[in-house]
Amino acid sequence: MFKTGAGLLSLLIATFFITSRHFLYSVSMRSKISPLPLRWRLTLGFLLTDELFAICGAQSDKQFNRWYALGAGLSFYLIWNLASLVGIVAGSYLPDLNQWGLEFAVAATFIAIVIPNIKSWPVLISVLTALVLSVLLTVMGIEGSLMFASIGAMFAGYGAERLLGARP
Repeated sequence: MFKTGAGLLSLLIATFFITSRHFLYSVSMRSKISPLPLRWRLTLGFLLTDELFAICGAQSDKQFNRWYALGAGLSFYLIWNLASLVGIVAGSYLPDLNQWGLEFAVAATFIAIVIPNIKSWPVLISVLTALVLSVLLTVMGIEGSLMFASIGAMFAGYGAERLLGARP
């Protein structure tokens, strides 16, 4: 966004919406994390990612194991950093990486995270709304389509939960 000349306010708003999911993750995990000592809360908060939330967020307070969360979080963090390093090195030596179609790997990862968590109608409605809006708004050439799709999906999921409840 910076390279395209977006203003500071646009950058801040986009950053807020993109990272706001971490706020939702932390609120959702609060009952599991809050009884832990401060060092655990800080460590698990630092390691909280989409992937860690996907595997630990749905666990009940009784099922939650801080050591499992720590191991998974550290594994994700280590692999993320190693993969970033490999990407930096490979990106400087391999010509024209855009031809390889690697951008689908990111989408495939998120699909693999989302699909197993669709266990209720409101979640399904949220996912489908995000999918339809992101494609439609992108095709229409609307800037910020991902942000608008995310907001629309949140409202759709909230409305569906109010109407249908969280039933499967």
